[in-house]
Amino acid sequence: MSCENQTKKRVNYTAEERRDLMEILSRYPMLTGKATDNKVIAVKRSAWEKVTKEFNSIDGHLIERTTDQLKKLWENKKNEYKKKLVQTKEKIRGTGGGPYSIETINEDPHLELLMDTVDIELQSAKDCDRINEEVMMKPVLDTSVRIIEVGEGDILLDEDETTNQLEYEIVKKTTAEVAEFQAITQSRKRKAEKSTLEKSRGALVQNAMNERKRMMDIEHQWKKEEHNLRMLMLQAKLEAYKAKRMHYEKK
Repeated sequence: MSCENQTKKRVNYTAEERRDLMEILSRYPMLTGKATDNKVIAVKRSAWEKVTKEFNSIDGHLIERTTDQLKKLWENKKNEYKKKLVQTKEKIRGTGGGPYSIETINEDPHLELLMDTVDIELQSAKDCDRINEEVMMKPVLDTSVRIIEVGEGDILLDEDETTNQLEYEIVKKTTAEVAEFQAITQSRKRKAEKSTLEKSRGALVQNAMNERKRMMDIEHQWKKEEHNLRMLMLQAKLEAYKAKRMHYEKK
């Protein structure tokens, strides 16, 4: 391996180069799909070659990158994004229902769009079920809660500014009244959480259906192109047969 190639590998990507790659990949959704049959592999290989060509044609990049290098960058970006999601969920679980401090995941919009198609949605759905079960077991004294969507499928409850006033009023009530008040607020809270969870699951199902439809459309297009190619081949054979027959007839 030449010194020049070794030097190229050491050149880090700039922020602009990373954004450019994410923007280009957003136009090739098949590269983030799970299908691994021979046809898809061939299509992905061709698509990656086009991505590499587009990437290297952009002015301002430091050096020309290979397809393997761009694939590695994409894998690294996916892993970084997943790691941030895991850390965010760990912080959410660690709060125990109290105040929390979570850094938002500010990523390139093209990357977030691409990550919608990789296999992290089902994991989020499982975490969503567990988080909601934990929250539903905790007694809540306030009747006014605000639902905050931190991430795909992650749901938290944030206390309203009126909580202190409500607690002050509760102190004045008798033990029986407090028990009745807690039962009512728990019932309202469960209904609100159930409604939100159903909406979240509905969104996941819709996304899965949209992805399946997109893959079916791609498969249909492949079959259509394959059919057209076969027809062209048959037409060519027919023309060759006619030419051969005319040749023999002339003899």
